[in-house]
Amino acid sequence: MKLISRYLSKAFVVFLVVHLAAGFAESGAGRISANLENYLSAGTQARRFWIGCAPISVRQEIAQVYAERGYQPVWMNENGLSDAGREFIKAAGKAGRHGLLPDDYYHGCLAEWHKRLASREPGRFIARNLAAMDIMLSHAFFKYADHLAHGKVDPLSVYSSEVIEYPEKNKAQKILGFLGEIKTPGDVRQALQALAPAGDGYKAATAQAARLQKRMASGAQVRMAAGEVLRKDDKSPTVLQLRQILAAEGDLKKVEKSSLSPFFDAGLKKALMRFQKRHGLVPDGVAGRQTIATLNRPLHDRMQTIRANLERRRWLPRKPARRRIVINSAGFELNAWKNQDRVLKMRVISGTKTEMTPLLTKNMARLAINPYWNVPPGVLKKKVLPKIRNNPDYFAENHFEVLSGWQANDTRVSPEAINWSNVYIRNFPGRLRQKPGPWNALGRIKFIFPNRFSIYLHDTPEQHLFQRRVRAFSSGCIRVEKPVELALFILRNNPLWDRKRIEETIERGETTAVRVHDRIAVHLVYRTFWVSPRGVVNYRDDVYELDKALQKALDAQ
Repeated sequence: MKLISRYLSKAFVVFLVVHLAAGFAESGAGRISANLENYLSAGTQARRFWIGCAPISVRQEIAQVYAERGYQPVWMNENGLSDAGREFIKAAGKAGRHGLLPDDYYHGCLAEWHKRLASREPGRFIARNLAAMDIMLSHAFFKYADHLAHGKVDPLSVYSSEVIEYPEKNKAQKILGFLGEIKTPGDVRQALQALAPAGDGYKAATAQAARLQKRMASGAQVRMAAGEVLRKDDKSPTVLQLRQILAAEGDLKKVEKSSLSPFFDAGLKKALMRFQKRHGLVPDGVAGRQTIATLNRPLHDRMQTIRANLERRRWLPRKPARRRIVINSAGFELNAWKNQDRVLKMRVISGTKTEMTPLLTKNMARLAINPYWNVPPGVLKKKVLPKIRNNPDYFAENHFEVLSGWQANDTRVSPEAINWSNVYIRNFPGRLRQKPGPWNALGRIKFIFPNRFSIYLHDTPEQHLFQRRVRAFSSGCIRVEKPVELALFILRNNPLWDRKRIEETIERGETTAVRVHDRIAVHLVYRTFWVSPRGVVNYRDDVYELDKALQKALDAQ
């Protein structure tokens, strides 16, 4: 089907170009403008055209841009296609480095049309068809710019509203402003660069996508034979395959002398450990089953992972807060930033596959030192009530208390007065909460940024879980490894709160609320691929299986 579509596209281009040449009419800018006005001035609704090889529906806003320009062409001139037009066609051809499809922007059609146009004298093309192609280029520019600025896919079309919450954006106005000002190739480059995410991480990710595309185009991928476990000092023909893969990945730097050696030496072990660390594996330097499977992962699959992560990055706000906290629930990591400098890094525990940590952006509002934990209904039903029924001493052992309701002035209820064998979530007599202390499920500090998911960051008494490789254990909230350091980052500009006061407040055991006056953004993201500030390429398991649906949506034309 794709082959037929591609053949028909080229056939329509040939038909259009032959038709243009047959016209033998002048194509001055004035005649192009007159035809643009004729195309676009009628009506207020989007106009639908079949141009060259594709049906397009031109937004009324694009027609308004032409009207404000006096219907002067954007991409054409009296000599045919302008330098700006050539620049855009070239840029659309490189959309793959952004994880996008060039033919979403009619690249095959436009490139073929440009090639045939260049082979003939511009004066032999009739103006009304050059005007039509100008409209097509503007339509393609708007689509590409919109996808760079906001993403190709609507997040709620692939993810449930129970998983994601991102703010609505003004999608058109900035793009239309760029379109109306295009005169030179530099204008095209500047517009596309300004609309795509500006951070170094995004740029490094597109560079990695381009490198991966070259590797895919260069030929077959080396794969290791499965079933054999390789360790340092082993000697095997499979070691040669391991060397080739690690060299291609960039983890094995010095390959000239040792590339043909079947001996597993210390340098190869270090290279393998670098690979394992980048992929979230245990960096033990042993090529076991899981490591070999990751080494053998098809390059196409990796490219699909990059595409999904570039798209999710395009959904985020373009102007990051000066101070921000970014939590990657797929990488189980928190990074705190001040401008472009990372000032804090720590491990985190995120939600399970059935109780996923959502994707959202909010501002930090307050901290609670020595917090109470009000047990959520879901946790109460699944985890706590069965333990209460089986253990009469559960309340005392875990420092729980029952309150009559969910208001601030509710009274305590004696647990001994309740027949717990007949209590279920639907008839629970009020609210269950845990008292502050080292036993509390929220630990000593709770970090609050109001959101409709009731998600927050918090300390935890289960510090041993941070040693696990995959840390998806929570009910959706984020448990942080270094709560005091995170509090110091948040309260850095508050002279009343330093480390000593935070630790003294924790020691007293009194519940204390601390308001956050600075703007500190909290980004809960899901990244199964990223490039670190030092240029290290990282991949992680798709623990929530959020990549696949997004990859399918990105493939749709």
